[in-house]
Amino acid sequence: MDHQYGQNQHGHNQPPTHPQPVAAPGAKSSTAAGLLGIFLGQFGVHSFYLGYKRDGIIHVALFGVGLALFIVSSIMLAGSMSVQSIISGAYASRVAMAGIFSTIAWIVMAGNGIWGLVEGILILTKPKSGKYAQDASGNALAQ
Repeated sequence: MDHQYGQNQHGHNQPPTHPQPVAAPGAKSSTAAGLLGIFLGQFGVHSFYLGYKRDGIIHVALFGVGLALFIVSSIMLAGSMSVQSIISGAYASRVAMAGIFSTIAWIVMAGNGIWGLVEGILILTKPKSGKYAQDASGNALAQ
């Protein structure tokens, strides 16, 4: 007889059962948090959902900085389109600065989006412990 298996009431061998972690009633859903991270991670929605307010505020701030830089670069480009700025030579420097601001904005917003996407994937992989297995209060996430 194989000793790693126990016998049920009918005398048949069955594999040992391992207790699964049980989430408390009212626990937050890991599926919801993961999908929020994937689709709305750039806005920090998944962080706020799990109670990680600081991370959520950082996501929102990075999104705001990126958006502000895009708006500034657009205004710079629009202002450089006049005939007077082209004649005076200010056109090239404004376009260059707008390009720099736009590039920085893209890097900030892409990095923030990737951060949210990665966190969403990590939450969906359902780790056994750590930040991605529990909410900010330390409660296990529900499946």
